[in-house]
Amino acid sequence: MRPLLLQRLKQETLIQHESLERHLNLLRPGISLADYRNLLEGFYGFYSSWERRAIPLLQEALPGFFDERRKTPLLERDLRFLGSNPAAIESCSALPSADSLSSLLGSLYVLEGATLGGQILTQHFARQLNVFPGRGCSFFFSYGPEVGRCWRSFCQILNSYSSPENDMVIVKSAIQTFSCLENWLRQEVALPC
Repeated sequence: MRPLLLQRLKQETLIQHESLERHLNLLRPGISLADYRNLLEGFYGFYSSWERRAIPLLQEALPGFFDERRKTPLLERDLRFLGSNPAAIESCSALPSADSLSSLLGSLYVLEGATLGGQILTQHFARQLNVFPGRGCSFFFSYGPEVGRCWRSFCQILNSYSSPENDMVIVKSAIQTFSCLENWLRQEVALPC
């Protein structure tokens, strides 16, 4: 990777990243199972819409790369376990740009980066809510012990597409993805602070 791309992404998305984390406040004690289900429904509305739009371009540009990275099936499994019907969940229509591979890589920086924090959240939700991978917490567990390998392979993809022009699009898309996700969750998920 151009040495500055990952650093740029971290620095230039910091405000949006921190804002989303503050809004969700997922590590707070006392989160209820209803809050958790509501959160997963919000994520499903966003991820299912994003994946539906992104997968054709990703499959064309990076055949097979996204196969193990789809989050919609994990969310569906969790939601069904929790008694929710994924088919009845509203889809997000205000999505980040997906007009190029570079814009999708910027979005993936946000979505793949979330899997790193998901490992901590999996432990927190197990203690707080008694949900586990395969039993209501598959989405946050996602890659499980393979999370490091999956993150590194994603960073290798970023590296292979890094250029001054692509980097601008990637960073802009990452910022837009954080903002779109937060706006959607603010609208759909009324979590107590």
